[in-house]
Amino acid sequence: MVFGFIAAWYITTIPLVVRAPHLLAAAGRRGEPRADQQSATLGFAPGMAQVPHHFQARQLHPAACPGESCLRPIR
Repeated sequence: MVFGFIAAWYITTIPLVVRAPHLLAAAGRRGEPRADQQSATLGFAPGMAQVPHHFQARQLHPAACPGESCLRPIR
C-alpha cells in the first residue's frame, strides 16, 4: 500500500515539476501583448517605440552611445 502511494505521488508530481517552467513561461508570454496594449492605451506608446531603437543603436555603434545619450524622442 505504501509503495502504491509513493508510486502515485511520483507519477503525478514529477511531470508537473518538469513542466512547471514551461507553463510559467507560456503564461508570461500570453500576458505581454495585453500589458503592451494597456500601456499604449495609457499614452506610453512613444516611449515603448523608442526602446527597440535604443537597443539597435547601442548594438550598431556602442561607442557612440555612452550612458543614456541614445535615448531621444522619436518624432
